[in-house]
Amino acid sequence: MARCVDCLGPDATIHCPSCLGDQAWCGPCAVKVHSRLPFHQLQWWNGLFMR
Repeated sequence: MARCVDCLGPDATIHCPSCLGDQAWCGPCAVKVHSRLPFHQLQWWNGLFMR
């Protein structure tokens, strides 16, 4: 499992294809980072693929 790029927590299951790079966030950090980016479409890891 990837680490969150903000808090370094072990549960980074959210990715944003609109953001540059290959970052992954945990739920609370993804909300914090994307609260002012309403047109970004977040994707969640479901155990097999991003959806």
